[in-house]
Formats: sequence, C-alpha cells, structure tokens
Amino acid sequence: MEQTTLMYGIGATKAGTSWLYRYLASHPECRLPALKELHYFHMLNAQNFSGAADRLNAARLRLAERKAVHGADRKWHFVRRERLLNEWETVINDAGNDPMKYTRFMEHVGENRALTADISPSYALLPPAVLRLMANLTPMTRFVYLLRDPVERLWSNVKMDAGRTAHGLPAKLVARILSGEKTEPLLRSGYADTFSRLDAGIGRDKLWVGFFENLFSDESIAKLCAFLGISHFSGDYKNKVHSGAPQKIDDETRGAFQRLLAPQYAFVEDRFGDLPDAWKQNMVRV
Repeated sequence: MEQTTLMYGIGATKAGTSWLYRYLASHPECRLPALKELHYFHMLNAQNFSGAADRLNAARLRLAERKAVHGADRKWHFVRRERLLNEWETVINDAGNDPMKYTRFMEHVGENRALTADISPSYALLPPAVLRLMANLTPMTRFVYLLRDPVERLWSNVKMDAGRTAHGLPAKLVARILSGEKTEPLLRSGYADTFSRLDAGIGRDKLWVGFFENLFSDESIAKLCAFLGISHFSGDYKNKVHSGAPQKIDDETRGAFQRLLAPQYAFVEDRFGDLPDAWKQNMVRV
C-alpha cells in the first residue's frame, strides 16, 4: 500500500473507537472494512482464529438486515461490503498463517484512498513484538489510542461486559476487579502498562493519543486528520456510538475504583501534563 496509510485503532475500549470508525468510514478520503474490529493480530498472537467466523457471520446477518431495508437505494454499497466480507473470509480461513494476506486484504479495502483502518481495541493488549510487526507491515502505518477517564472507562466496560451475561448484573464483575483479579476490563485500564508496550513496539512518531473527553470537536479532529495525512472533515459530534445503558456508578464503587486506579491518573498526568477537567476532578477525589 504505497499510497495508502494503514491506521490501527488500538483502543481504549469504551473510549470512542466506534465513533472513530464511523467518522473515518464517512470521510471521502478513507475506505474501511465492513467489520470495525478485525482482531487479526490479537488472534495471530494467540494462534486462535476460532472467534473470527462467528464475528463474520454476525456481520453478514447485520448486513442482510440493512440490505432488506435499504437495498434498492444503495445497491452498490451492499455489493461492495458483501465482497469485502467474502475476501475477509479467505484470510481467516487460512488461520492467519501469512500476515501478507491481511496486508493484501487491507490494500483491496483501501482501493487507492488516502487511508484505511483496522480499529480493534484489543490490540492495546498486544506485546511489543506484535506491535512492531504491525508498525512495519506496510510503508505507511499510524496508530491511534484514545484515553478516557480511568473510572468512567472502567465502569462503561463493566456495564458492557455484564450486559453480555444472562442476568446483566455487574456486581460479580466489580467484586472480581476489586479483589485484585486481573480481569480484562482492569487490564484495559492499565494505561501505564499499555504505554510501556506501545513505546517499545511502535515509538511515539507513529502514535497519536487523544482524550475521549475532548475528542468530539473540530479542533481535536483537525489534529487527528493532520496526523493521518487526510483533509479535515467535520464529524457528527452530537451522536455518540454505543454509549451504553444509563446505569450510574454508586459512590462506594466509584471510590473503590478511584483508589484502585490512582496510579493510572498519576501516570497520565506525568506523561501528558494538562488533562481534561473531568480527569482533574476525579484526581482530586482520589
């Protein structure tokens, strides 16, 4: 992809990555896969592609539902997305043994546009060696990592994961987190560990870091577009994506999360200096 930048959206979970996918998908200089989260390098690292077929089938079902409603008006849009899903199937059916097949797939997706993107927040948990592979896979790669207030991000992640269970109750997951168990939501809140891996695997010149609390504005998006080498294109800043159920965190749980995540606040403040006001308020509470 000599003319196309490959961008990896590496997280954080519940920090605006779904909005970012939709924004870039609507940008006239970008073309993205039909699946937001390809999870390719996460699966490659684990040598386990068993979940890829399930995600592909779910995407096909969603596409069929939208096609039934809008098919007559957007025929070529659906033809293209069906083709991309079929091409992705050939990549995962090979169990990911050749990362160049992933590269060629992304090249087809980009179709000579300025940018294409694989936005998979699970990539933030990858070891430096895999991140280094990603960074060097094509001539032009960029990484975007979005931060969100640690407590708010963790609580949103807890609600999302609890909502996938039969009862949808976060109490058990909260108890596991506060017991010190290394649950995935807590690992995704470990900004200090994440940046240690990113620095070792990528380097700062290929990485853009934004704050969820400041993301939805022309000023922030203009900076992101400049980093990615695409023209500034105003986004829909009012409609957040997958914002989750409005279940408020109780004061006791908030206090426990704030004490648990105090080192993350301190790390981000030390690295970036000025922080969004919401972060500063929660740091005072800690």
